[in-house]
Amino acid sequence: MKKFRYKWLSSCCLATIILFTLLRSLVIADEVAVYQRANYEDIQMELFQEGKFPAPEVVLASEELPAETEKDFKEYLHKSFLRFDKQIPIEQYGLSKNNVRRLMQDLINNNPELFIVSGKCSVEMAGDTVQSVEPVYVASSNELKAYHVEMERILGLVNRNWSDLEKLLFIHDYMASNYEYDLTKKRHSARELLLEHKGVCQAYMLAYLELIKELGIPVECATDISMNHAWNVVRLNGNWYHVDVTWDDPLVSGSDGFGAARHTHFLLSDVAIIAAHENTQTGTSRVCNDTRYDDYYWRDITAPFVWCDKKWYIFVYKDYEFEWNDKKYSLYYINSICECIPSIGIGKSVFDVKNLYYNASNIGSFNDKLYYLSDSGINAYDVKKAQRSLEYPNLNSPYQYFAIDGLNLNYKLENGNTGKFVFKDNDVVVKTFNDFEYLISPYYKTVTLLNYTGNVKNVVIPNTIEGYKVQKIADSLFEGHDEIESISIPDSVTSIGGSAFKECSHLKNITIPDNVTSIEDSLFEDCSSLESITIPDNVISIGERAFYRCSSLTSVTIPDQVTYVGWGGFVNCSKLNSITIGKDVNYIDDYAFYWCPSLTSVYYKGDVPEVGTNLYGVPDGYTPDTLISYYPRGNASWKAAIQNGKWQGRGTAAWDAPVPPKVSYKQKNNTLTLTFTGTLQESTDCKKWTAVSGSLGTYTVKTGKGQKFYRVVQ
Repeated sequence: MKKFRYKWLSSCCLATIILFTLLRSLVIADEVAVYQRANYEDIQMELFQEGKFPAPEVVLASEELPAETEKDFKEYLHKSFLRFDKQIPIEQYGLSKNNVRRLMQDLINNNPELFIVSGKCSVEMAGDTVQSVEPVYVASSNELKAYHVEMERILGLVNRNWSDLEKLLFIHDYMASNYEYDLTKKRHSARELLLEHKGVCQAYMLAYLELIKELGIPVECATDISMNHAWNVVRLNGNWYHVDVTWDDPLVSGSDGFGAARHTHFLLSDVAIIAAHENTQTGTSRVCNDTRYDDYYWRDITAPFVWCDKKWYIFVYKDYEFEWNDKKYSLYYINSICECIPSIGIGKSVFDVKNLYYNASNIGSFNDKLYYLSDSGINAYDVKKAQRSLEYPNLNSPYQYFAIDGLNLNYKLENGNTGKFVFKDNDVVVKTFNDFEYLISPYYKTVTLLNYTGNVKNVVIPNTIEGYKVQKIADSLFEGHDEIESISIPDSVTSIGGSAFKECSHLKNITIPDNVTSIEDSLFEDCSSLESITIPDNVISIGERAFYRCSSLTSVTIPDQVTYVGWGGFVNCSKLNSITIGKDVNYIDDYAFYWCPSLTSVYYKGDVPEVGTNLYGVPDGYTPDTLISYYPRGNASWKAAIQNGKWQGRGTAAWDAPVPPKVSYKQKNNTLTLTFTGTLQESTDCKKWTAVSGSLGTYTVKTGKGQKFYRVVQ
């Protein structure tokens, strides 16, 4: 019994020691966690999308940064946000907490697609320098995708042959007529305006900013804190002008004048916007001193300008009065639908319309029909047939307003009820073809592939869908489809979005069409089975992390027209042993060839490029000592950059860079003489080419003996 008691006491003591040790380890772990988080601090930004009106900031001389550093940091952060990165390392920039806050705030406020990011985030500090950013995401990737789809749809309504004035006017009128001011004042972001069709001034300003920026027209934000108001300034023909879409979307009797579009705040000068706002602030540092549009003819137009069958149309109204018992009464409004040239003015009248209500001056278009209100309901005018018809008779209450958004005819009745008619044969909705979801842009007459739902090994992208060329592949289309081994892309494709093939870990074979002009960010990231890639000659830039962790890739040739290789473009390509860099590459960003332990030869065809940090470095040491940067023999810029036979800490050697193929010709009588550098090839059908044997520098052809084609290749 005594022996058992000793064993029991020993067991209790041992258990107590173990329990104490465990508790102590938990306390220590908790202390470590607290210590680690002690290096983190919060940042609070003033964002338009959260209802704020940020004041202009004065940057202290001690915190001024080179413009290139600010630009690089914003681009890097922007792309990290769009990837929903949870922790973003930024120690390479050496920024203070205040600079990080200032630059992040400016970035988000000028890029409305970043509605996904909260104004509050955490930063990891090391002394006074920020090491990393931990953003807080307030929206999902699906919400971001829906926003981009709607942006693409609206931009698809724009005719790219229009003048900049016409583009500015169309987007202004589309927004004013299709969106409503949010009387609850809770919707501040561009996403809420575009997808929920309601918003306050910040939402209007941000949406106009995004859409106009996408059309390639300079546009900026303007704010007046004393008014709690925001709008835009745009540059047209070298001059800056104010555009206030919010104030051109009228409120009538306490509700939004749905379908209407005023033009009293469109393309105004500083003097005019101050008078319109009844304030003293212009809201911008831009000088808007051109007054030509301050009192333009469109100030009296209260309906949107409408494009139909290659012409613009507007709704012009006139009061119609009659007398009875010596008194004048206004019963009807005789209105005219007129042709118009926006930059000049009103053209000929097409026909008159008798309306029951003054505020019924709506007009819209779909396909080849103009839609307008009369006292009978919503009518249509077939422009090509010059025929009118009553499409939607009045319901239990007459129509008060309507607007066409490219998908539907949305209406509001006099009794306050709302509804919509969906157009038949709608060619701008998201549809499905085989395993693809797609969108047709009606004015581009092209298809954008939005989503892929298949699971086959060998994917074939169609050349056309519904008779329209497939031209765009959206961001992340095939991301994560690790079952795919090959993708066939038609020559019609001109744009491939970022991350389109990301994490296609079994992808081995793919050919990028010749018309593609950029390799977007993370395009082939984690395509670990990709052994080779041909980058088309028309490509001008390679994005960040474009070939990140392509661990089977052995060699790459960057074409001559490429000017930029992005941050981490070829990071961790462990088998990459040879790179040829085109003659026009002038900037290679940080870490471009970082952690490429097999890299032994880099051939430069042009002048020495500007490079970022850690071009050839690896975490555990250096690239092989045998790595050589080859430069064009006799190139002066390289001679000046090479120090003691080395560049970027590696050896160098001269080489005879291949001369780009060239060809010229002269014709005399029946003889065609070709002068060329490279290899001359001939063909009878431009499909099968054969080398012309014995040709060296010149070649003579007798004409009049059948059709032949010639080309020179390197």
